[in-house]
Amino acid sequence: MLDRSAFNGMAKDCSECRRYEASRPKRGQSPIERAMTPRNAKQTALAEVRKLTEKTGKPHELDHVIPIRSKIKRGSDDWVLICGLDVPDNWEILPKEANRSKWTRFSKADARAEEERLIKRLSGEG
Repeated sequence: MLDRSAFNGMAKDCSECRRYEASRPKRGQSPIERAMTPRNAKQTALAEVRKLTEKTGKPHELDHVIPIRSKIKRGSDDWVLICGLDVPDNWEILPKEANRSKWTRFSKADARAEEERLIKRLSGEG
């Protein structure tokens, strides 16, 4: 029997990969995310996005401060691979242009700034 970690769920013709992929919780459905996200929180946040879009006349989007799935910028040591959660503490409303320019890149400087923000928040300073 092969080690389960050898299967990444990407080979469509591999029965082990298909079984592994089917067993993974869908995005937003992991037990941690369900426990951390209040019921209807996403709908409320999206309603705020729509209100802001109507008020300003510019399209806005619900952004994840820490990307759900980040990508590493090729040829650079500055970018890190990181995965955030789809929870209210990781959401912010940004203009569509700003959100799209961010894409899914997360630099080491971004990671340090986010770590400092979380430390302040958890210590009661922010």
